[in-house]
Parts: sequence; C-alpha cells; structure tokens
Amino acid sequence: MNRMFKRFIYVSCLMFVLPCVAYAESKFIIAPGILNFDYVETDVDGSFLDGENGNIPGIYIGFETKTTELLSLGIAFERYSGEVDYEGHIQTNPLDPRYDGLPLSTKTDQDITSLIASLSYSFAQHRPLSIYGTFTIKRWERDIQSTSISGIDNFGDPYQDLPVSGLYEIYEWWQLTFGLHYNLNLSAKSYMDFYGGFLRTIDPTMKVFSFTFNLEEKWGYEAGLAWMYKLTKEHSLGLGVDYTYWEFGRSNVIFNSVEPDSESNMLEFKLVYEYSFDQH
Repeated sequence: MNRMFKRFIYVSCLMFVLPCVAYAESKFIIAPGILNFDYVETDVDGSFLDGENGNIPGIYIGFETKTTELLSLGIAFERYSGEVDYEGHIQTNPLDPRYDGLPLSTKTDQDITSLIASLSYSFAQHRPLSIYGTFTIKRWERDIQSTSISGIDNFGDPYQDLPVSGLYEIYEWWQLTFGLHYNLNLSAKSYMDFYGGFLRTIDPTMKVFSFTFNLEEKWGYEAGLAWMYKLTKEHSLGLGVDYTYWEFGRSNVIFNSVEPDSESNMLEFKLVYEYSFDQH
C-alpha cells in the first residue's frame, strides 16, 4: 500500500469513532468554493524559475461533534481540481544551448486532496475563544501540459512550433496546524467565526517518473473568517474565506536533478451550509 492509502485508513477510522463519542451538539458542513491557486518555484538565489496561477473549483465536506462541554472533534474531506496557467522556462535534457532556459507558457491540471482531523478546546463553557489544532494528509497532483512554442532561440535565430514535453508530478505530505478560534455573535440568528494559526509541513515528497525527492519541511500560517446565518434551528447558510501559506525547501539531488524551493499562497472563497443536530 502507498503512503496516501495508509493515511486514508487512519483518518477513516477516526471518522467512524467520532459519532460514537459525541457529547451533544454535532453538525455536518458542505462548502463548495473557488480556490485561487498561486504557486512559485525559486532558485537558490531567490530568482524566479516557474509559477502557476488560476482559479479552480472544489468542495469541503466535514463533520464536527462535541465530545465534552469544552472539547470538539472533527473530520473533513476537501478537494480542488482544475486548470491553471503555467509560466516557466524550457529545460532540455540533454542540454541544448539553443533552447535551454527560454520562456515557456502552457497550462497545468491541478488536483489537490486533503483529509483533515481537527480538535478545538474552549477555555471555559460558553466562552467565544478556543484553541484548535488540525492534522491533515495532503496529496497534490501537478500535470504540466505538453505544448509547442515559437520565437527566437538563444543564438538569435527564429524557430517555429518547437515541441515541449509535459511533466506529471505527485506531492504528498502531512500538515500540522495550531492556533486560536473566536466566535462572535452578531444577533440571535447570525454570527462570525475567526481563526488564525501556524502550520508545519511534515515529511513532504515529490514523485516524478520513478524518482522520489525528499523536500525540506517548513513553517507556514493560515487565517480565515466566515459569516453564518441561522435559517432555522438546524440549518445555517453563510460565506467563508480562508488563506493558507506554506513552503517546501530544496530537495535532495538525484542524478543531477533537484526540486527547488517553492511557495504556495492559497485563497479560498466558499458558500457554507451547516446542518446542526443534538445527539441526545
């Protein structure tokens, strides 16, 4: 079994345990949304190598329940998938001085899947401030599309319809976060949620062809807010926005190839539906 499948089993087991330990209040959450995907790779001197940017659709599905008056647990699945713009440079193998390093534009198919286990602990009953933590399993499939380009080569000669091969990469990693959550009641029927915290990427890898590159673990951060309105006692509808930033450090070297430093800025806009119910 691969690493992703093993991790899926761990989180799935927790999902079956949660309903059995519920204390009182529980809720299901469904949140379709749009992810602004912004990814950049840089060289050791910080210069730009390649980047991707675009908006891709996705969905968040979660279940949260209180196990005690102060402690809540949750499980969630999130997936975003779609096409974004790619800007980079041609990398020839073996080295061809005519074309190596020339600018390249194409498209990239993105598929990002997350399995999330979470906990939240309030400082006191009915207090709006709590601490939270999440454990996330992430898999990112990055499929840079083949294309053909025309222009002027490195020697000043024109070229026409030069074929450029695509590249399929798979990133996998664990992610831990911790931070603070604040719930603000605006009225009897509406409220706002705020959260912010730090994250750590753990054991990140990138697979391409038959090779696995081990990336350097890095710190990041996240923040978000949501406005919710209670339509009825059980049903709520609202809007949410989430921002997440993380990095991967430069990888080990395999056959003179290396995965460079990278930064990811992810901004999500969601329509949030919640169904709340009492376990008693």
